[in-house]
Amino acid sequence: MLGATAPIAGASWLRGSEGNILHYNLTDYAQNGKRSTRWIVDGAEKYHRTFSEIINALVEASVTIEKMLETIPTKETIKHDKSWETDLYKPNFLLIKVLKCKEL
Repeated sequence: MLGATAPIAGASWLRGSEGNILHYNLTDYAQNGKRSTRWIVDGAEKYHRTFSEIINALVEASVTIEKMLETIPTKETIKHDKSWETDLYKPNFLLIKVLKCKEL
């Protein structure tokens, strides 16, 4: 997830001469803001945030982070659908479970 929305021009993978994935291009990572891209449909609007901006927003909202999970596919999932293999290089989602702190 982190970086999935970073490239302003859309997702970009660097591949080797044989077509194998070398890495995901994280261009524009430090530039927060709106991105318009193809995600399920054309023209989907996403908002890119750096990891520190996400965590600091939660801190400022006075919540307690209970758990964080980067979605990484299982071997079984990849065996069923090879398109999930890229998520081993760059997870597409970061799930954060928070608890709202009580006012003092």
